[in-house]
Amino acid sequence: MVSRSLFPGKTAEQLSEELKLRWQRHGHRSLALSFAGLLHSRVVGPFLQRLGLSTDRPVSEVPKADRWRLAREMTDWRISVTEPHSFDHAEVTIGGIDTADIDPHSLESYMVPGLYFAGEMVDVHGDLGGYNLQWAWSSGYRAGAALGN
Repeated sequence: MVSRSLFPGKTAEQLSEELKLRWQRHGHRSLALSFAGLLHSRVVGPFLQRLGLSTDRPVSEVPKADRWRLAREMTDWRISVTEPHSFDHAEVTIGGIDTADIDPHSLESYMVPGLYFAGEMVDVHGDLGGYNLQWAWSSGYRAGAALGN
């Protein structure tokens, strides 16, 4: 069992107070919509359902006890990890050319002059959300520019 906070750096008390203020300003919003800008919608629905809370309920009708339970659960989300998925389900794989083996400015191999690496060929890891794509584009540009010199 592992514990994760969906709001790192915030206590349950702080999150409960933030939700209270947010819900006072937008009391007509549904419980699910009240998390817009705070959590991805793909997380909110299943999380609320797991707690037995209606996603459509207006936040003005959510009792303090449910708000507190939400804040506690969201800052101490207990997740049971049973086993990994197969390699076919992998979002990211690890490996590639060690960055110590290439020139960081040109991405040219130290071992084979004239051989350049970019993108996922290099052992560089980024968070999901475009970081790996940005690395692919930037490193491709950098290697191409060095090759043209």
